[in-house]
Amino acid sequence: MKSGGFKTRGKPLQRGSGFARKAPLRATAPEARTTKPLHRKIRCTAKHGGCGLMFRPDRKDQKACGEACAISMGPHLARLAAEVRAKAERKADAAKREGMKSLAKVRADAQIEFNRYIRLRDRLAGRGCICCGKPLDWNSTKPGGAVDAGHFVSRGSAPELAFDERNVNAQDKGHNRPGGATRAEFTAGMVVRWGRAVVDELEGPNPPTRYRHDDYRRLKAKYRAKANALEKLLP
Repeated sequence: MKSGGFKTRGKPLQRGSGFARKAPLRATAPEARTTKPLHRKIRCTAKHGGCGLMFRPDRKDQKACGEACAISMGPHLARLAAEVRAKAERKADAAKREGMKSLAKVRADAQIEFNRYIRLRDRLAGRGCICCGKPLDWNSTKPGGAVDAGHFVSRGSAPELAFDERNVNAQDKGHNRPGGATRAEFTAGMVVRWGRAVVDELEGPNPPTRYRHDDYRRLKAKYRAKANALEKLLP
């Protein structure tokens, strides 16, 4: 090999010459920029003082095509603004009232939604009274209806089971009163529906629960949503 060059596969390669490119580099076209489309045309509503013509607004919240129409639409827009403020105030007041509720009150609110869900669940499932098995009167016009959400293990003796869906079942209102169904009848109905193992679990010792205000609020929201979903399925 002679000095001043490299020998590669029998062909000399001069220093600094580099390797030849197979193809020249080509500039890639820049990506097309997507421009934000203009607002679609809307009508300057004559009903609220506008001219009734179509125009393309400069802002999303623009309602009038020009100054004259904006002035004539002023009273209507003022009413809309007042309604928005009133709605915000009502929402703030409701949140304030909710924050002032006692633990007993938020627990009762959650129980109402839970019981509503239980009645709808058993109604859509075609279940009869948990105690006697007879069909329930879902269309009763009596105050409070003719169907209760009956707790097998009472809330007083086991508050931790107050929101256990197995422990609460649709029950004829007359059976959920003193002198109504016997404990044996209730137990027999529970065994048929849920099985002996579940009944023993409910009757046995259960770990206590310590629900706070927010826990009951979450339960209320959960069972309100579930009940509303079932209510849409009613014939």
